[in-house]
Amino acid sequence: MRSFDKVFRSLKCEALIRVFRSLKCEVLILKGCISTLFLRGNMLKFYNVDTTYTDYLRKHENKVPFITYSNNNKFVCGVVLLINDYHYFAPISSNIRKQKTNIIIKNKKGEKTSSIKFSFMFPIPLNLIKEMNFNVIRKYNPKHSDLLQNELKFCRKNESLITNKALKIYNLVKYKNAYIKNFCCDYSLLEKKYDEWIKNN
Repeated sequence: MRSFDKVFRSLKCEALIRVFRSLKCEVLILKGCISTLFLRGNMLKFYNVDTTYTDYLRKHENKVPFITYSNNNKFVCGVVLLINDYHYFAPISSNIRKQKTNIIIKNKKGEKTSSIKFSFMFPIPLNLIKEMNFNVIRKYNPKHSDLLQNELKFCRKNESLITNKALKIYNLVKYKNAYIKNFCCDYSLLEKKYDEWIKNN
């Protein structure tokens, strides 16, 4: 990634520099293309996602995570990456083993509580997500609500680290002949299926 200042100054587009700086954007250079924008400062949130959509994606890419579980359903954190109009969200996992494709979430005491799995992040249409309501969760499970809120605080505190990691994994999988491709979702395939979903729904 190159600084948008250098890119646009070389093109003598000072006005665009001021616009993108105000939006907290950077220009992402991929295969010589400068039209892709990676947005920062979007305030991470936790969301529930429509399982009809994830089931649809899993038919084509089996690494897309299951959402429905007997105790607490899996949820996603996002937007961790906005690229070519695809909003990527990463699932939160109870797995606390350190991996090259995740970030460990810790509580105030420094204890590991969960992880953000960038290997399994996927693009989601914004009409298929719903922000988690911690107040509602607190009514039937106060302890779980506290855990979620603390995890979200960690994510927001480390937003830059999270978005940078998402971009790094995305680039390695999509544009590099990296070994980790074997353990990650096929982002190109998911984007194709995303487009098909939008077209047919």
